[in-house]
Amino acid sequence: MGRKNKNKKSEAGGQPEQKPKENPQHQLESQQPGTSQPKQSAPPQESGQKESSQQQGAQQKESSQQQQTQRQQKRPQHQQRPQQQPTRPQEQRPQQQEQQSRKQQQQPQRQQAQPQHQQGPQQSRKQQQQPQRQQAQPQHQQGLQQTWPQQQQSHPQQERSQYQQGPQHQQGPHHQQGPQQQQSRPQQERSQYQQGPQHQQGPHHQQGSVYQQGPQQTWPQQQQSRPQQESSQYQQGPQQHKTPQQHERSQYQQGPQQQKPPQQPNQPHHQQRQQPQQTQPQHQQSPQQTPTRQSSVSHSSSSTSLSSAPSQSSISPGTLGVKGEAEANYLIMDLSKMPNKAYHYDVTITPDRPKKFFRNAFTQFMNTYLPGHFAGFDGVKSCYLLEMLPKPVYEGDVSIADSASRQIQFKVSIKPTDNIEIDLGSLRTYRNDRIYDKPMRALQCLEVILANACQQKGLRVGRSFFTRPNQTLDLDGGYELYTGLYQAAILGDVPYLNVDISNKSFPMALNLIDLLNVLRIDAGRSLDQRGLQSLSAHLRALKVIYSPPPSFGAAPRSYKVNEVSRESASSLSFKIDTGEKLTVQSYFASRGYKLKYPHLGCVVAGSSVKPNYLPIELCSIEPGQAIKKKDGKAQVQKMIKFAATSTDERKRKIMEKLQYFLHNNDILLQKFGIRIDNQFIKVPTRLLRPPSIEYRLGKLVDPRNGSWRNLQYLQTGMTLKKTGHKWAIIYNPSRFLRHGNLLDFSNMLFNEAKRMGINLDSEREIQETRDIVRTLEEYKRKDYDLVIVVIPNYGTSYADIKQKAELVCGLLTQCIKEQTLNRRVDNQLIGNLLLKINSKLNGSNHKISAKSHIVLDHAMFMGADVTHPSPDQRNIPSVVGVAASHDLNGASYNMQYRLQESAKEEIDDMQSISRHHLKVYFQKNNCYPNNIIYYRDGVSDGQFKKVNKFEVSAIRAVCKELRITPKITCIIVVKRHHTRFFPTKPTGDKWNNVLPGTVVDQKIVHPNETQFFMVSHQSIQGTAKPTRYNVLVDDAKFTMDELQMMTNNLCYMFPRCNRAVSYPAPAYLAHLVAARGRVYIDG
Repeated sequence: MGRKNKNKKSEAGGQPEQKPKENPQHQLESQQPGTSQPKQSAPPQESGQKESSQQQGAQQKESSQQQQTQRQQKRPQHQQRPQQQPTRPQEQRPQQQEQQSRKQQQQPQRQQAQPQHQQGPQQSRKQQQQPQRQQAQPQHQQGLQQTWPQQQQSHPQQERSQYQQGPQHQQGPHHQQGPQQQQSRPQQERSQYQQGPQHQQGPHHQQGSVYQQGPQQTWPQQQQSRPQQESSQYQQGPQQHKTPQQHERSQYQQGPQQQKPPQQPNQPHHQQRQQPQQTQPQHQQSPQQTPTRQSSVSHSSSSTSLSSAPSQSSISPGTLGVKGEAEANYLIMDLSKMPNKAYHYDVTITPDRPKKFFRNAFTQFMNTYLPGHFAGFDGVKSCYLLEMLPKPVYEGDVSIADSASRQIQFKVSIKPTDNIEIDLGSLRTYRNDRIYDKPMRALQCLEVILANACQQKGLRVGRSFFTRPNQTLDLDGGYELYTGLYQAAILGDVPYLNVDISNKSFPMALNLIDLLNVLRIDAGRSLDQRGLQSLSAHLRALKVIYSPPPSFGAAPRSYKVNEVSRESASSLSFKIDTGEKLTVQSYFASRGYKLKYPHLGCVVAGSSVKPNYLPIELCSIEPGQAIKKKDGKAQVQKMIKFAATSTDERKRKIMEKLQYFLHNNDILLQKFGIRIDNQFIKVPTRLLRPPSIEYRLGKLVDPRNGSWRNLQYLQTGMTLKKTGHKWAIIYNPSRFLRHGNLLDFSNMLFNEAKRMGINLDSEREIQETRDIVRTLEEYKRKDYDLVIVVIPNYGTSYADIKQKAELVCGLLTQCIKEQTLNRRVDNQLIGNLLLKINSKLNGSNHKISAKSHIVLDHAMFMGADVTHPSPDQRNIPSVVGVAASHDLNGASYNMQYRLQESAKEEIDDMQSISRHHLKVYFQKNNCYPNNIIYYRDGVSDGQFKKVNKFEVSAIRAVCKELRITPKITCIIVVKRHHTRFFPTKPTGDKWNNVLPGTVVDQKIVHPNETQFFMVSHQSIQGTAKPTRYNVLVDDAKFTMDELQMMTNNLCYMFPRCNRAVSYPAPAYLAHLVAARGRVYIDG
């Protein structure tokens, strides 16, 4: 990788750490832990391995000791390793520490020059005088019980040294390597990282252990006080005493799990995370094992051994930033009493509609035909039982009463699925799996069981359960707002239930005549074209309740709306059973009912062969219908305003919903042995320092709370015209827009552009036009660089302008709404417009200062996103947007978009897009990038494999075609989640949010993945939504700190505002590209 390999300065002395010269013999010793073991305690070698002779081992150890002596004399005292104490029972530790401290004060200088961890047959006196019970330990536990050389340490440092080096004492069969055994390169790298800082440290290993050298990059202070060290010890390493969070968990973590020894990770250095863990007495530790992926949970079938204990993760969390704490909307799920197996059955219910009665039909079937059995039903076709039924098939008839007290007959049958057995125990051993290899069948079963507690009290939409509030919020247009509880099972260090407040619009249960008034349609007149379209759009796919006149003697009935007829009830005719043709109005008159609104159309329902025509006045919207249509702009604006609450208010609403649904009182959850805590968990946070922003002439600005003031732009677009960029303003004639306002606006824009360094022509046209598209073509022929278009309130749309200007004319435009100009035009509005204009003219607004950036040698930052049509528009294609930087600062981007199959997430044409971006990069820099950082937005956990298989592979294929080998890092950007953070102390933010730069990479993340949450922006309104990042591919082997710092910095590189955005600029720009492609389609 092309990062600078500078020597890290020490914490106290400020001197660079000296790097020893390479030595083949020294390499062998540093890579093979087994060479430092004394003969009498060496573990037996595995079959097939050669036994090393004492003489050869002694020679190697003597040579290594001399080299280590030279290095140790040069190393400052604060950089030397803490002494690694022999493993003793916990009850002897105080006496041992006192003896060791006395010995250190009297230790001769020659003993400091001879590292004990490389002594061969020479043993320390303490090791020769170990108690008899310690000698009875297995040999592989005693082999590495040496003492590290050190200069006087305090007792707390000794304790940290013991905890820190403890797991390395107990090496299992995989570490029984003699001097002759060779390791592969990846194994050597893992060995170096696992054994602490080695003699041959690369740029990623210069920090060493957190306790040996301190967080050298931590901001703002490098030196930690003793309380800070204790806090760091809690967050970074295994602890002896429980933290409040661990004590909170302890009631769910009983059983043999607590006595399981820590295990040594076997992962690349950039995928290791260490989390707080409980420390047991050392005499209870068992031989160490090193599986491919670390697991801290037994695979035994016993339910007690599969308790939901927190995992010992193999991914190292980041260290940079100011440490803190926040609450997360996660509840601990105790699965320790859950059985190891459940049984999956298929459910068939006929007739297959109406589905809203399926749950009641299934419940009655279980009570009638399988009394005493408890099953979780998903409401459609699957159920889960705790025991296997004796017979293969069960079926029976049930009768359910509808809203009109009519009995509906259903036939219910259940039979086992092909793969009937569900391994619920996998919910306690998932820590070995990748995030896309989660135990999906067990998770689905768990989700069905959890939903059962909310089904009877709420209306389910996806993973949310809504209740109609006592006072609903009118969203206009015939919609009202429902609030609900979102819940999802999350596999973090332990299983959690993620809970959040949910808001959704529902159609008002109105009579259709009242709906016409809401839609501003005159019910006293026939429907015109606009009224017909508005009513049809509102009712399409909804269900209405048809209430026959009393003279019919029939009960109300529900119908699904197909459309609204163009013909009125007085003219719309149909044939009755006798063959006679009647109008709807005359038919109802013959049955004794006179229509009040015969001039209105009818609701058309039923089949196309034999439709039903229902008079509008006799129909009303069925309550509680969840719609899949996209909300209108008015509804979205009101929903956002209502949902914009502080963190304290949001937490209160969540707790109210939890109190309403009462999960733990549900009988099915009790039968499945599930219990849910009632308090949010606390997670450790770190506040990253914001980067310095660099402008023209190297001027720097330090952001505050995620925002900063603009200076003169870093680089402005070049033009060959002597007078500057030719530009004009055009607008439609309007009685609301005055020419004087436009003149003032143009003067302010020109003056501010001049101050910011943008070379605009002082001469510009302000033209009124009735045909904006034709006028754009004229300006293109006149070789104009930019046209500012005032979008009228009615008439020509934004989509029309962009489609014609960019696809037909090839002319840059900057749009501004007429209503915006009618309001006060201030410097903020002008500044925001110029940020966009400078970017469109191929300028760069700002960059991250070199002192704040991770130095990468020729990196190309890519972002990709795919936008999909709404569920009711599946005939419209999806749009792919990919943005890629082509400068050395990551500030200038090139855009590509494609159309592809509707609702398809993986990008089909990734090879062509990547080839284009790489060639543009080459044209700008005369070389190809050495690093490609690819931020992929908009994919779910289940699609990670496809991204790797189709998109990352496509990038690699293009690189192979171009004969280049850049290091590719793929980071998934996830915004569609319900994780929120709630500060435990006031932060000074208006909404009491965590501050910009807050990162969380422990507890709520997958224990075996490089994953973190980050709040990089300041929320303008409401609770801030963090972004989740999953590292899918990492050829560059970034550390967690490097990934988080790079990601946070890129959030300050969005060119359209002088604020940090919620996710990195490449992904944000890709989203805008895909949205622009959607605009082209709409136009």
